[in-house]
Amino acid sequence: MNYKFDKKFLSAVCDSQYKDTLNSFSGCEMDDRYITIPYTDRNYTCAGKLEMLRTSKVQAISMFSGCGGLDIGTQMAGVKVISTMDFEPSTVETMRNNAFFQFAEHNCQDIRDIDGKFYSSVLRQNNPEKLILVGGPPCQPFSKGAYWITNEKRKGINDERNMVGEYLRMIDEIRPDGFLLENVESILHPTNRAIVEFIESRTEQMGYRIMKVRANAVDYGVPQRRKRVEPYRKFRLEVQSGVILRKLLSIKNRYFNDKLVNLWNLLYLFYSNKKSVFSRKNFKEFVFVKKYNEVFEDMIDYLLGDSNKDPEIYSLKYQEDGKIVDHLFQGASIVTDRRNVYYVGDSKYYKDTTKLSGNSIFKQYTYARNIVQKQLDWFYGNAKDKGKYLNYRDEGSEGYNITPNFFITGIVSNGYFVHKDYLTNTKEDFPPAYQFPDRLFDRDTFFLQKYDINFLFVLYGYVAELGFSRTAFKNGAQEHFKQDFTSYLNKKYIFNLLLVKDNITFDEAMNLHFRTLIGKIFRPFMDNDKLLILAQLRKSSDDSLDKNDNSGLDLLKKIHNEFLIYQYTLGTDIEKALNSGPIDDDVLYSPE
Repeated sequence: MNYKFDKKFLSAVCDSQYKDTLNSFSGCEMDDRYITIPYTDRNYTCAGKLEMLRTSKVQAISMFSGCGGLDIGTQMAGVKVISTMDFEPSTVETMRNNAFFQFAEHNCQDIRDIDGKFYSSVLRQNNPEKLILVGGPPCQPFSKGAYWITNEKRKGINDERNMVGEYLRMIDEIRPDGFLLENVESILHPTNRAIVEFIESRTEQMGYRIMKVRANAVDYGVPQRRKRVEPYRKFRLEVQSGVILRKLLSIKNRYFNDKLVNLWNLLYLFYSNKKSVFSRKNFKEFVFVKKYNEVFEDMIDYLLGDSNKDPEIYSLKYQEDGKIVDHLFQGASIVTDRRNVYYVGDSKYYKDTTKLSGNSIFKQYTYARNIVQKQLDWFYGNAKDKGKYLNYRDEGSEGYNITPNFFITGIVSNGYFVHKDYLTNTKEDFPPAYQFPDRLFDRDTFFLQKYDINFLFVLYGYVAELGFSRTAFKNGAQEHFKQDFTSYLNKKYIFNLLLVKDNITFDEAMNLHFRTLIGKIFRPFMDNDKLLILAQLRKSSDDSLDKNDNSGLDLLKKIHNEFLIYQYTLGTDIEKALNSGPIDDDVLYSPE
């Protein structure tokens, strides 16, 4: 994409600034009026982030917050901002009115008037597992405008607007697990050497190791060449400086399990050949080594699966017939948030030219079938401890909860950033498993979806042990899976809500229509035994439940004396659907 910048906005600057500004856009197309700035739209969005942040235990305190630029980036990375601070009242009020920062307190303070104890209350209330300070002290003392003036007028580190020392003081008093200090790129200009040396020496005294990272806004989807420097930990720099490689060498002899040895070999190969890692030409060939399948399973399971230390998870993954499930996690049912199910996954690597085989799909469904049976055995075999296990079977309707299955494949692309998962549904149409296609809630009915994911994101998340990134990814992926399966089922089935009428009991209604409804109904709420979800197989994905779908209407006509019938779309609010009122009998019996 291109953004055209009008040169008239530079009319007020002096000649030296004007010339320097134009030089900074060397390589861009220019004419007498416009500078054309190419940039890549990264489609970043805050949508859906709040629920992920609500439970995040990696948290941040923001200083020099302004209107929240750094704070937005912080929360987009999965770190919850719990406190902001600025001395300008209008910017503090802006933050208070921004719903994206609803978890934070907003303070109108001058950093020179407070100390670390000021944050005692907010830290006690939130109790973060990891704490980060983020802030961009005023840049005027170090900007180009500051070194364009003459030496006798330049103040530099002695400028009264210089708040770097105050920010480092707060770091020293609060002692966070890490910090980010943002400023203009020109802070690295030779005239500002004193402040850079001060930052480096002071942070070293406090026990922190810093990395200086140059960033340009144009590389992150902003049509603006806005260059900044941030001293913080960065993946590429850790690779190139050999930090991670030294960590690997320090743990080399700890692993004896074949998979872990293979994993160590892959990681050592990756980090010891850093030039090849970042080479566009050899990137794909380099990463996909011989033992990729084995190690990728461990990486994905670390990021996505529930802990194998849980005896129940361990028993479900390592099945009695010798089969081993790659990934297993407990999440909200597709049918209702009030019940949980297990999501069952496999992460073997399949080459781009290879289709998933029938044998792989069959094995995946077998894993899921074994897990459902194990849960039933546990639930009905432990009368005193039923609450510990998931109940897949609804005894009243004889319906079974849906068990989602997924494949996940690592993808390498030159356009992928290491910090983004790029989790994508491939939209492949896999055959479901069933005995009866029109019985969605039968115990032998299973469905499968396939996803691609950025391999480097998986690798980095595994090696760096980024707890907050792991939590953010896991929550986001689980919601992604649930929404995709919901959308898929709405295309395959027509759904209705059924409510047993007051003049008949649930058992009486079921006895009358058991053969008609078996496998097609399920009770979403355990505290409402008269409410059911009905699923009928569509004739085609384009049909809807109306006079043109005679099979669906025939069933509704058959049961309408015993049930109130409501329009419903899977995944939507059940209470809202009920409040909209039942379908009128005139609709069911309207002439064609």
